Amino acid sequence: MAAAKIQKTIARQQEKISEGQFYEAHQQLRVIASRYVKAENWDAAIDLLYGGALALLKAGQGGSGGDLGIFLIDVLGKAGKECGVEEKST
Repeated sequence: MAAAKIQKTIARQQEKISEGQFYEAHQQLRVIASRYVKAENWDAAIDLLYGGALALLKAGQGGSGGDLGIFLIDVLGKAGKECGVEEKST
């Protein structure tokens, strides 16, 4: 259920990104991820930040995508998780 909710959130933000609403998508992703972090729902925060950063970077929004990427690394540290290719592919 939670994974489906995260995928819906990412899809909504990807729609905003495709419409050129980069700032709005970036801020909403940050707020939602922060809520997950506060609740210590690490996996949800990580998935959301990864998907959001990737979507923004693909849209050429290096500042916003980079910001979410840095937030992702911070969350991985707080969660005590590694951040390598092997961890993301599992």
